[in-house]
Amino acid sequence: MKERERVRVALWESLTEEQRTLVRDGEKLDDLYRCGLKLIQQPRYFCIGSDAVLLADFVRPRTGERILEAGCGNGALLMLLYVKCPQGRYVGVEVMENSADLAYRNLRLNGLEETLRVVRDDFRTWAPKNGPFDQIVCNPPYFPRGTCRVSKVPERAAARFEMNGTLAEFFTAAAAALTPEGCFSLVVPAARQREVLEAATAARLFCQRRRSVLNLREDAPLLDLWAFTPRRGTETVILPPICISRADLVCKQHWPPADDPLSPTDCR
Repeated sequence: MKERERVRVALWESLTEEQRTLVRDGEKLDDLYRCGLKLIQQPRYFCIGSDAVLLADFVRPRTGERILEAGCGNGALLMLLYVKCPQGRYVGVEVMENSADLAYRNLRLNGLEETLRVVRDDFRTWAPKNGPFDQIVCNPPYFPRGTCRVSKVPERAAARFEMNGTLAEFFTAAAAALTPEGCFSLVVPAARQREVLEAATAARLFCQRRRSVLNLREDAPLLDLWAFTPRRGTETVILPPICISRADLVCKQHWPPADDPLSPTDCR
């Protein structure tokens, strides 16, 4: 038996009967980067990747902040941020019904349904009505509609393509829902840098921090991590680039193995 399968068997055997009822046919059970939490994933939709881990590392949640994830999918990024700073107040918004249900089941699986919230709604309309938020985090679809073939699975299509909002619309909604000192963080393909800057300018958001994510050969940008704020005159901090292959090492800084003592994160 492969190591990955052995881990899944051990995870399944650790569940109570009630927890096992949360896992549906066709879904798989994983550990959430060894942080002590479990994650139900549906491979037909979309599974957590290195981009989400690097975004969670990039975001700086602080005690008492209202933190919103736009398009929370299965809830993995939301839970990684919570483990990084449990003193924040977190809510995830997801427009796709099945994905929102999966995120809520992941909260229940880990006993977090009273601590974190998942709302099934459209971020573009929900966030401005329910703000302001100190931070908004987003791993948006990477591709505009019409750029290549779209999956017949609605949840997978919505995760990869702008079926429920463009980059410009996400920026507009974030700007309307942030506090004056707030921060909008997202990860976007490096090839869309111009679109990002145009959308930020139109929404009157200013780049606070930026980091390039290099491809496996470490010779070209693959993704960009961005943090924007409504504060005028903000000076952009350019962080050293990081290779996407280092995501596993990065995550160990915040989410050590579950059998190791979890050192509290300074999230003041």
